[in-house]
Amino acid sequence: ASILTGLTTMEHGLVGARSSFLFEQSETLAESLQLAGFTTAAWSANPIVSPRRNFDQGFESFHAAEAGEFQKTGEFFEDVRAFLRREQGTRFFLYLHLAEPHTPHLPLAEGDRLLAPDVPADFRTQSDGFWRATGRGPRPRGGTEALGKFAPADVHAWATQLYDASVWSGDHWLGELLDELAALGLDDETVLAFTGDHGEELFERGFLGHGHSLKQELVRVPLVLAGPGVPVAQRNTGLFSVRLLAPLLARLAGVDFGDGAEALRALTQPERGEDFVLFTTTRGSWKGRDNVPLAGLTDGRWKLNLALNVAPADSSAPEPDGELELFHLERDPHELEDLSASRPEEAARLRAILLERLSALEARRIGTDVPAGEATMEMLEHLGYAGDH
Repeated sequence: ASILTGLTTMEHGLVGARSSFLFEQSETLAESLQLAGFTTAAWSANPIVSPRRNFDQGFESFHAAEAGEFQKTGEFFEDVRAFLRREQGTRFFLYLHLAEPHTPHLPLAEGDRLLAPDVPADFRTQSDGFWRATGRGPRPRGGTEALGKFAPADVHAWATQLYDASVWSGDHWLGELLDELAALGLDDETVLAFTGDHGEELFERGFLGHGHSLKQELVRVPLVLAGPGVPVAQRNTGLFSVRLLAPLLARLAGVDFGDGAEALRALTQPERGEDFVLFTTTRGSWKGRDNVPLAGLTDGRWKLNLALNVAPADSSAPEPDGELELFHLERDPHELEDLSASRPEEAARLRAILLERLSALEARRIGTDVPAGEATMEMLEHLGYAGDH
């Protein structure tokens, strides 16, 4: 939702599984481009990002996976290729949401052979059913047998290999897309943006999946841009939230949408970017407790993670100021040493900034939680977007 609207989660209101519905009041990049004369189309392998959840605003055509299952790119890529060939003479906006690197990991045969040839079949079958591991071993979903019979080192190695093979599979389809654009003579006149909506933990901290924390492996994602108006061979070290992607793409297309000036400045001034980037989850895992609301921010150097409305293990009353962690990312990029006790002034400063920004964003919220029906919740839990993770 943030990628398509240019809004933070607090503004557009999609802050949890029960609110995964894009409100009509949310203006989308596709709407702005369509009004400017662009042909707009989308293919989404994620059944949540679909017309059923109102994500098709501004799209003349929106093709999404059926409810309950992710779709593999090979099932719809020929339709994408046909769209490009049909619209090669028009200005178009094409949104592709691929799910190859998403759990469950089912890579293409060639990627599997190259990067995950030694992963046992029984691990493949059982790991598909797990999104979380605790100190006592993985928590099963859907009655799947526990992974406890596998050595922890093997579990991490095999999960990583399957993930790598799935990334290879997504890269294969990206290559097919680029080849098609080149064959049509569109590669030099098309702006391309490649990014992700979240990262993935592969048992580094005892979990499999995403949504349960705000650690770097989950909130830091790639963003690669190419095409007219994009600096060549430039690596930006500043902060750039995915909320700026829609305004940036609109600006490159000559269309006003959101804060295009801020987005363009973050692109063209490599070391500047944003002053802070915020991130949240409503179902975090915090010191053994589940479904804890978490919020955090970073300036690229320091990073604060804050647990909201959480009670200490020996009390039923929530801490009024919340519990927090503080990390120095330049010295500790893997967030292993919590400095909140030794640097209380820095922690307090960042906490004040975070709460002030959360309050301001909350005041601008468009949507509110929409109660989900039983069938919807069952689908969300099946996909790993809801439930006790």
